[in-house]
Amino acid sequence: GLGDVYKRQVLPLIERSRALSHASDYLYNPAIGKLMALWGFHQDAEPKGPPPAAEKIAALVAQNPTVNDIQLNGVRMRGMNPALQLDFGTMAKGLAMERESSALKSLGIKNACINAGGDAKVLGKRGEQPWQIKIADPRNNDMLAELDLFDGESMFTTKDTDHFYEYKGKQYHHVLDPRTGYPADHSMLVTVVHPDALTAAAASTALFVAGPKEWTAIADSMNITYAMLMDKQGRIHLTPAMTERLHFFSRTDKD
Repeated sequence: GLGDVYKRQVLPLIERSRALSHASDYLYNPAIGKLMALWGFHQDAEPKGPPPAAEKIAALVAQNPTVNDIQLNGVRMRGMNPALQLDFGTMAKGLAMERESSALKSLGIKNACINAGGDAKVLGKRGEQPWQIKIADPRNNDMLAELDLFDGESMFTTKDTDHFYEYKGKQYHHVLDPRTGYPADHSMLVTVVHPDALTAAAASTALFVAGPKEWTAIADSMNITYAMLMDKQGRIHLTPAMTERLHFFSRTDKD
């Protein structure tokens, strides 16, 4: 019944989101669904603009909804903040990939690659080789880099070209900074590798919002070892462990 669906699908997302939001210093915040809707990023069709009125954005930011505003009591859930609206987007994808991976294992499948729109989770190998996953360049149609994924690893990428609109010559993308209510403006792309797909999903968002100045602190608190960030100037920043793993297709302007 409905209670069972809630326990299996919704509750894990809320509980994991709570822990991951906290670890990310709330830069990953799935409770800002109303802000996402205000910007027009809730429907399947790309929004057209104009961007929302500054005072409407400010009002939602001031209410500061987080997953801590949810009271859980068995299968009952209550929101304690009028601005609270949950938007699980990539986290739901992460949970689905974890479930699919478990299902494949239970069928006795040893080697598989689950690919969902460029995000991936792998089991075993591809023949004798590890699974190779490519990362697209956010500014042209080329491939930026590739890396090997090993048994059980997940890789998630957040980029400013996933969902965006242009209005009067300016682009507005869907990765909102919960602190300002506006699109995070210090990153173009973040890729994270982690054994758990939900962690990888939340961290790719949080590190994108953090940008090059804050991202290492957030990566540390989320226990992220492997991450790459491309800043707004197109410079590449890598965690020390990620330096060993990435193969770039054209090495220009890497730091």
